Amino acid sequence: MSEKENPIILIADDDPSCLIILTEFLKSTGLQIITATDGVLAFEEAIKNINIHLVIMDIRMPKMDGLEAVRQIKKHRPTLPVIIYTALNDPDYKFLFKKLNCHDFLLKPVPPQLILDTVSKYIQFQTDEYGTGEYYLS
Repeated sequence: MSEKENPIILIADDDPSCLIILTEFLKSTGLQIITATDGVLAFEEAIKNINIHLVIMDIRMPKMDGLEAVRQIKKHRPTLPVIIYTALNDPDYKFLFKKLNCHDFLLKPVPPQLILDTVSKYIQFQTDEYGTGEYYLS
């Protein structure tokens, strides 16, 4: 498949269950998924792999937190869309997300349809397999 037919998303989260659930859910759309379990790995992957179309970034992670990872990514790839994906519902953080030029914010737990709707703002993909259900990310 060509890059255009199969966009690549980087998901950065140190919680294995969140990574698994989000990865499996988004793979069903035909998207290619790359994961990182800390901020340093997320930054390195986003810089070395210029085919990444979108980053979904948790904030609390080891080695480098998500905010610093976003800062570093945006220095090198200022137009790369970044969606913050966190349980931190703090107005101060939301201000920082905007200041860092993050494109969107998802508060955990996230209903799957909201994930699809948010990702589809930045990436075109096809899916008619999704149905509503009790699948919530933690």
